[in-house]
Amino acid sequence: MKPLFTRSLIGLAVAATLWSSASQAAPALTGYSSDHTIPYSLFDETEAAKPWVKAPAPKKKPLRPATTHNVEQTKKLQALEHSLNEQQRINKELLAGHQVEKQALQQQLQALETDKATVETQRQQLESLQQQLAEHQNQQSGSQEQLSELRTQLAAHQLLVDTHALQQSSLAGKLKEKEEIVLALSKQMEEVRAETQALKAQKQPDTQQLAELKQHQDRIAELQITLLDAEKQQAAMREQLTKQQALQQSAAPESHEQKLSYANGVAFASNIVQSLRAQQNLGVEPDRPMVLAGIKDAFSQRVALNSDEVAKLVTELDVTLNEKLQMQQQSQATEREKQQKAGKALIEKTKQRKGVKTLEGAYYVVSKAGKGEKLTAESSVDILLTGRLSDGTVFDNSGKENKVQRVKLDSLLPALTKVLSQLKKGSEVEVILPADKAFGDAGVDKIIPPGATLIFDIKINS
Repeated sequence: MKPLFTRSLIGLAVAATLWSSASQAAPALTGYSSDHTIPYSLFDETEAAKPWVKAPAPKKKPLRPATTHNVEQTKKLQALEHSLNEQQRINKELLAGHQVEKQALQQQLQALETDKATVETQRQQLESLQQQLAEHQNQQSGSQEQLSELRTQLAAHQLLVDTHALQQSSLAGKLKEKEEIVLALSKQMEEVRAETQALKAQKQPDTQQLAELKQHQDRIAELQITLLDAEKQQAAMREQLTKQQALQQSAAPESHEQKLSYANGVAFASNIVQSLRAQQNLGVEPDRPMVLAGIKDAFSQRVALNSDEVAKLVTELDVTLNEKLQMQQQSQATEREKQQKAGKALIEKTKQRKGVKTLEGAYYVVSKAGKGEKLTAESSVDILLTGRLSDGTVFDNSGKENKVQRVKLDSLLPALTKVLSQLKKGSEVEVILPADKAFGDAGVDKIIPPGATLIFDIKINS
C-alpha cells in the first residue's frame, strides 16, 4: 500500500509541474520570443534621440516555438492524466483488494481471539486436572503407606489364622482318632457280650467255659473303663475344638484382658513376619507352613524334633544367615565406596559451575527464577521432580513423565526443604545433595545405594 501510494503522489507532482510549465509558457506569445530578441513595439519615439540604441530591423516572424512546445506539453499532460487515471483505477482495485484482505485478517484475528479464550479455558481446565491428579497421587501415596501397614497386619493376622487352622486340624485329627478308638472299643464290647450270652445259653457249662466267661466279663469291664476314658477325652477335644472354631470365627477380642492377649499375639506375629522378610532379603526363603507347624508344636509342647536336633538346625540356619549377611555387607561397602567416589567428583565439578549456590552443605543451581509468592517450609506446592544418582541412574522418573506431585515442603528431605524455601513459585532448580544430606551410608533398600550423592531436578508450578 505505501509504495503504491508514494508512486501516485510522485505522479501527481510531475503532472502539476508540467501543468505549471505549460501555464508559464503562455507569456512567450506577448513577451520575449524564443530567439531572445526584443520586439520593436516596445520602443517609443524618444529612443531615436539615443544613437546607442537602435531599433531592430523588422523581420518576418516564424511560427513561434512556444506554441509548438505547448502542444507537446499538452500531449504529455494528457498522457500523464491518462496514466494517472489508470494508476488511480489500479489503486482503487488494489485498495478494494486490501479491504477484502483486511476484513479477512480481522476475521482471522477474531477467530484467534476466540481460540485464545478457548486455549485459556483449556489451560485452566488442565491446571485443575493437574491439581486433582496431584491430590490423587498424594492420596494414593498415603493409601500405599496404609496398604503396606495393612499388609503387615494382614500377614500377622494370617499367621495367627494359619496357626489356629493347624491347631484346629490337629484337634480334628486327634478327635477322629479317638472316635475310631471308641468305635473299635464299642465293637469289641459287643463281640464280648455276644460271646458271653452264647456261653450263658449253654445248659451245662463246664469249668473251662466258666473260666472263659469270667475272662470275657473281665475284658468287658476293662473295655468299659477304656471306653469311658476315651469318651471323656473325646468330649474334651470337642469342647476345645468348639472353642477354637469360635475363636476363629470371632477374631475381635471383647474384654480388656482379651485385647491385651490379642495385641501380644499380633506383636509377636509381626516380629515373626519381619524376621522372615529379613531372611528373604538375604536370599533365604523359609517354608511358611513348616514355620507355623513349629510355632504350633512349640505352643502345644509337642515338638516333633528332639532338643539337640533343634539346636543343631538353628545353629546351621544362623551360620547361613550370617554368611549371607556378611556377603551383603561387603557388597554394600564396595557400592558405598563407588558411590562416594562418584559423588566427590560430582561435587567438585558442581563447584565450578556458573551460578552455583551452597546452603548448609547442599548445592543448587537456579535455571529459572520464579515470579510467584515466596515459599516457606509450610508451603504446599505442585512440583515436577526427577531424581537421579551421580552416575545418571534415575530413581524417580515422575517429573519426566509429567506426573505432578502435591507436597508440603517440610515433608521432603530437610536439605531439600531449606533450598526450596529460598525460592518462589514458578522456579526451576537443580539440587545436588551429598550423601550426608540425603540417606547417608545406609541408603534405601533396593532404591538408593549406600553413600549415594543425589541430584534432583525440580520445577515448582506457579
